[in-house]
Amino acid sequence: MKYCKFCMAEMNDGASVCPVCGKDQAEGVQTQLHHLQPGTRLADRYVVGAVLGEGGFGITYIGLNERLRLKVAIKEFYPFGYVNRVSSMSKTVTERTDVTNEEFFKKGRERFLSEARVLAQLNGEPGVVSVYDFFEENNTAYIVMEYLEGETLKAYMQKKGRLSYGETLSLLMPVMRSLSEVHEKGLIHRDISPDNIMLTGKKVKLLDFGAARYADGEKSLSVMLKHGYAPEEQYRRKGEQGPWTDVYALSATVYKCITGATPDEATERTFEDSLKKPSEYGVQIDPKCEVALMKGLAVYAKDRYRTVNELIKGLEGKDNSLVISTAAAAAYAADDERTVYGDQNDSEKTVYGGSADPDKTVFTNEPEYEKKKEPAPEYKEKPDKPKEKKSKKALLLAFVALLLIGAIIGGVMIISQSGKASHSEEPLHGEETSQSQETSHSKETSHSEEKEATPDEHFDFTGTGNGYEIKAKNKNNMLAEVVIPSAHNGKPVTSIGDYAFYDCSGLTSITIPDSVKSIGLDAFFRCSGLTSVTIGKGVTSIGDWAFYNCNGLTSITIPDSVKSIGNYAFCGSGLKSIAIPDGVTSIGDSAFSDCSGLTSITIPDSVTSIGGYAFAGCSGLKSITIPDSITIINEGALKNCSGLTSITFKGTNAQWNAIPKGSYWNVNIGNYTVHCTDGEIPKN
Repeated sequence: MKYCKFCMAEMNDGASVCPVCGKDQAEGVQTQLHHLQPGTRLADRYVVGAVLGEGGFGITYIGLNERLRLKVAIKEFYPFGYVNRVSSMSKTVTERTDVTNEEFFKKGRERFLSEARVLAQLNGEPGVVSVYDFFEENNTAYIVMEYLEGETLKAYMQKKGRLSYGETLSLLMPVMRSLSEVHEKGLIHRDISPDNIMLTGKKVKLLDFGAARYADGEKSLSVMLKHGYAPEEQYRRKGEQGPWTDVYALSATVYKCITGATPDEATERTFEDSLKKPSEYGVQIDPKCEVALMKGLAVYAKDRYRTVNELIKGLEGKDNSLVISTAAAAAYAADDERTVYGDQNDSEKTVYGGSADPDKTVFTNEPEYEKKKEPAPEYKEKPDKPKEKKSKKALLLAFVALLLIGAIIGGVMIISQSGKASHSEEPLHGEETSQSQETSHSKETSHSEEKEATPDEHFDFTGTGNGYEIKAKNKNNMLAEVVIPSAHNGKPVTSIGDYAFYDCSGLTSITIPDSVKSIGLDAFFRCSGLTSVTIGKGVTSIGDWAFYNCNGLTSITIPDSVKSIGNYAFCGSGLKSIAIPDGVTSIGDSAFSDCSGLTSITIPDSVTSIGGYAFAGCSGLKSITIPDSITIINEGALKNCSGLTSITFKGTNAQWNAIPKGSYWNVNIGNYTVHCTDGEIPKN
């Protein structure tokens, strides 16, 4: 039986368009290498459809229980960056032994399932998605949940804009009350934000509990954070986390809804807390409720509400322990158009409570919808007095006169300089003027240092010996075009840190100076809008997953200084050609896999090994030249290169046959011929 990968409706085997949702099966969601293929079967009863979303801990798919004909959501445990899989080759998830160990992954998988058991006990709780089933398969674990039709709170705000305080509390109250019950079971969510809250009509549910509390000291916390919604203790390996951690995220979500701005990152606020109050954005809010909200957003846990119930009491204006500014209370009382909260006797008061219900599971890392982080409230200037206008007119006339005088003087200077230049344009034989020396020097300066550097305020710098590691300060609001500065505080910038620009989908251009020596793990991971990359001449290593799924990147020049290209470095990118520099000795596993537009590859004589699945899925590749320096071609290296017809080997037939080749290295590739220096070898 064939099913639509988008809505799981039944389809005829020859049909390409779903009769129910009308979607073409050849279009829409693009499956990434590690995603399960639509149509995959699990536990002998579930059929996997398209990906609904992906977070740091797992991938969520739409699915179908074939026995019950019930549409479901299936979450797969997949701690990104710590496991590998190329689903077209195998459904099995394998641990990355270079960054973790088997015990770590096993422990995380067990916790994933144990939390599913706890959440199953909360089925029927109005603000939490229901759990139907959980099991282990493919060396990982799965949770089957109710599939919820609707839209995320984030999408709702994108359409409607800022919400009133009353509407926000009315929407989120069922989630808050259900979350309190979850905390009673000993779980914390740790990933609350508008894109993890679903709306179906007027009903709301909190999603993505499948990875709740999954944290170990070994795992990089940068994968587990949602910047702007995570409190400072979540950034620290030994930070004490509890219900107060979710209190912060809930408060940040309320703040986002009513102001339209994402709160500043907690780590920034530890140095200087300049977070604006909602009233500074012109938000109509009871001062007592505002103080309660800001208490929920307190940087340090000791200053924050300890439980969700305490937060609810504060947000309803019932926390009498709060100190309210007399001026703020008076200003609010003078506003006749306000909405009244709490128990005040008013026909327009907002009533909190009620039940909530289904939503859908979507885990995306889209950029924030607002264009400006802190939109200033509108204001009108008072009209100028007549006397002031006269004064401004006089000043304007004086300014124009000065400009004319400056232009005359400037013209004389230009003519003078022009005359001098004419005498220096042709220096005596064997001589070189200082001007020509500067011109010669500027030509030798790398392209990466000709552009003006992006101001330091956009980055975080971490001292590393004699230099600095650099990362984007606010990924959600990063500039489109970035030029990495070559120095900071008198010391060189020597590395692009791990996850430095992770998921910066708005980034279109990056220029890396010669001072940088290394590009870290996942540095530009999934920067889908990135189209231009200039790498300085000092870079020696490109880390694992550095440009993974940068599908807008069609070309890149890798300088000769690079000696190491990591695993999955350019996997899934839009590259059409690549020249691997002389000096690189090995091509990492899946380094260029799934680059379907790649047509040309140049491999230098310095390379001795081609990694597993290095070019797998490069279906546009027609020919490849392999040097006789190669000593091993690993498993699946050219698998699914369906257009490949010619392999040129710079050695003899005997040398080619002597090279160890891993299993599946040439599976599903064209009818190629190996051209050696002493003859041809047909496909075998």
